[in-house]
Amino acid sequence: MQTKGREDQSKTLLKQTVKDVKGNAVDRAEKSVRKKKKAEVAESSGAPLTENPFQRLVGHTLDDVLTLGKELFMFFGDSCLRVHFLMAGSFRVNNEQVDKDGGKNVPATSSLEIQFSKDTLTFYKTGAEIRPSSTCRQKHLTLKDLDICSPTFNPKRAVTEMMLDQERQLCDVLLDQEVLPGVGNIIKNEALFDSGLKPDSKIKELSEEHISRLVKMTRDFSMVFYRVWCFLHSFKFALGVWKW
Repeated sequence: MQTKGREDQSKTLLKQTVKDVKGNAVDRAEKSVRKKKKAEVAESSGAPLTENPFQRLVGHTLDDVLTLGKELFMFFGDSCLRVHFLMAGSFRVNNEQVDKDGGKNVPATSSLEIQFSKDTLTFYKTGAEIRPSSTCRQKHLTLKDLDICSPTFNPKRAVTEMMLDQERQLCDVLLDQEVLPGVGNIIKNEALFDSGLKPDSKIKELSEEHISRLVKMTRDFSMVFYRVWCFLHSFKFALGVWKW
């Protein structure tokens, strides 16, 4: 839901150069590359063989970090590492737990591990892929004021976006990451309950006032949910209930 803390932590890595990358995401990409190379060799087109996209990061410096909903964008020149934290994603820096949303148990293998010139950044239970930096910057610019936890959240625009497709059901619109980035099932369910609206209601059946109230409930619960979770995490960690 909220990646601001992840953005702040990632920014401590700014201006560091990537020395190596590994992890499940890199392995999957490598398998895909091997299949493509076999096809390219068979065709004998003479074109350059496909390379593992994650290798493009090696030798490049981290220029910038942005977040959008559950997405983290790390920019390395023309290439951007896009990480999605899914349902239970977390990360560590130098094997230390720094992510407030992270779980205490991490898998034996990482989704992605990046060895920088000074530090090591490791992601767990996340999706990861390489995209053009220009595409990611444009996405962030276009949707940042719809991010449900962003300080620049624009409720009026959110209402407008939700009302564009009159045939869609409320439950589907709320989970659309192109409409309200960062909203997941827990937030969706609570917001619908608090607003007194049925999940299967179609947009065309509701007034702008209904949608405005739903947007407010969604935003309010998102902020409360995040603050309470951070407080409980800090409290239990202080008592030693949660040990990483």
